[in-house]
Amino acid sequence: MEKKAGALECRDHDAALALEKYLGKLDFPGARSRKAVGPPPKSDGPEARCVNLQVRSDPAGMRRMLEAGALTMPRSGRLPK
Repeated sequence: MEKKAGALECRDHDAALALEKYLGKLDFPGARSRKAVGPPPKSDGPEARCVNLQVRSDPAGMRRMLEAGALTMPRSGRLPK
């Protein structure tokens, strides 16, 4: 079982909240669990711009997810609402 986590930095607090919502809706093929955690409410430091993403999967599932482009940004550069 492989567990990968990473902090994704956004331009501001609102963008971080939008990214958290977007990641929460994504399907991660083969993942046993996933969790996206946005910035704490009322935070104004550097943590206000970060979203933590954690995906738990076997190595083959992680590879399939990355090859499928599950985490690519839409061509418009904007997250869907």
